[in-house]
Amino acid sequence: MILAEVGKAWGRGIVHADLSEFNIMIADAGPSSSIGLKQLTSLTTFARALRERLSNVLRFFERKYKIIMPLERLFVW
Repeated sequence: MILAEVGKAWGRGIVHADLSEFNIMIADAGPSSSIGLKQLTSLTTFARALRERLSNVLRFFERKYKIIMPLERLFVW
């Protein structure tokens, strides 16, 4: 769900400038939404940093929930 949200925003030319595990609400049923939407910025100004942010989020989910998703499978950079 989180990656789908990132993909939708990417498709609209925007990214979350402060994407991290601290800006994702997680309920017992799983992730429910990302927060901090005021941190949205244009893709052209933040595209390079998005790779690092996504890597951090993926590492968090791997460490905490044992969900493994290689970054390379998400986008063609």
